[in-house]
Amino acid sequence: MSVTEKCIALDTWAGRRYYAVEVLNETPKKVRVRVLTPGGVMLPNRRYVECGEVVLVPKHALVDLPA
Repeated sequence: MSVTEKCIALDTWAGRRYYAVEVLNETPKKVRVRVLTPGGVMLPNRRYVECGEVVLVPKHALVDLPA
């Protein structure tokens, strides 16, 4: 399985934010990713994920890196 780079798109009160991640593998409904953004990411369920950590996210949250 190839490793691809995408980003997580989170809609916040300040607008849409994009956080770089590396896709490791997928399940039927979710995707296992490694966070590449320095400083980490605050996920919608108030879970803080450090840079380099592996986490499962819904497939609909992943998008291609914006230009």
